[in-house]
Amino acid sequence: SHEEWERRDRLGSSMPAPAPLGIAERAIRLLGDRASVPGVARAASRLIGELEERRARADEVSRALSIAVGNGPDAVAAAIAAGAIERDLGLGLARRATDALVAASGGGAMSLDHPAQRLSREATFFLIQAQTGELRAASLTRVAEEH
Repeated sequence: SHEEWERRDRLGSSMPAPAPLGIAERAIRLLGDRASVPGVARAASRLIGELEERRARADEVSRALSIAVGNGPDAVAAAIAAGAIERDLGLGLARRATDALVAASGGGAMSLDHPAQRLSREATFFLIQAQTGELRAASLTRVAEEH
C-alpha cells in the first residue's frame, strides 16, 4: 500500500548514510598530507574522534530503526527522528572535514581536479540530496542551536 511504501521510504531515508562518513574519512586522511600547515594536526585529531563517534552512533541508530518497525507507529516516528538527527550530524561532519581540507590546501583547492574541491562538492551534493522533512528539521535545529 502507499502507506507501507511511505513508512519504509521514511525509514530508509532516515538511516545514517555511509557516503558522507566516507567523504569525511578521505578528507581527514588527506589532511594528514598537510600536517605542516598550522592547525591541521589539531583539526584532524578532532575530526577523527568525531568520525569514530558518528560511525558508532550510526550503527546504534540503524539497529534501533530496525527494531522500531515491529513496535508501532510511535516507535517508528521516534526512530525516524533519531535517525534524521544522526544523519544530519554525519553530513555536518563531512562538510567540516572538507572545509578543513580546502583551508589546508589553500589556492590549490580552486582547481576542479583538486581532491579538496571534489570532496567538498560531494559533501554538498549529499547534503542537498538527503533532504527529507525530518532531516531538514534536524539540520535547522542544529544550526539554530549552534549560533
